[in-house]
Amino acid sequence: PPPPRRRRGKVRRKKKNEAAGAAAGPRSAPGARRGQVVVVLGWRPGAGMSILLKALNDRLAPGAECHVLSRRSEAARLKDLQEGALNLSKDGSMKLVHHLGDLAHSSALERLPLAEACAVLIGDDNAAAKNDAGGPSNRFHAGDLVRVIKSGSSKMGKTATVVDPDWKGLVKVNLTEDPETVVKSYTPMEVEQVHAGSAGGGGAG
Repeated sequence: PPPPRRRRGKVRRKKKNEAAGAAAGPRSAPGARRGQVVVVLGWRPGAGMSILLKALNDRLAPGAECHVLSRRSEAARLKDLQEGALNLSKDGSMKLVHHLGDLAHSSALERLPLAEACAVLIGDDNAAAKNDAGGPSNRFHAGDLVRVIKSGSSKMGKTATVVDPDWKGLVKVNLTEDPETVVKSYTPMEVEQVHAGSAGGGGAG
């Protein structure tokens, strides 16, 4: 065994290290810490949204997330951001998360991390509902033919007919497959319009 003097020195160093660890606080598991979260309700068409998002990016700490809810399609939003020359690809930039939905529907709001948000910005979404990117309408109607684009879904790529465009904030569709018809519900971002049907056709099933 080591001499008593060396043993006492090891004990003192151990206690010193334990005290330093307690002062530093508990260690988090790698990747467990999440940055600030900001929620934006509504979208400003054109370069106006780029100005707002750039201001948020400049003020938020690295690792922050910005969740945006709007009726404007993601394709139209990306076009707006390109026109505004917004670049969030640099290291340390905030992560922009798009949500498609109506600000007036509770089901759309429930998909947002409101409990974690350090700030919620509310704007007007009426002008943003217009699709300036030339893509399909953000609003579906009963009878529309759509394609499932939900990533990882066994139904991805399948076509379906809309039977209820706003069932609890979701799009209820009929996937006609042999030998039976399958009824499914998707968020508006998980289906894309293939052909517009008659607004009055179909019914909720």
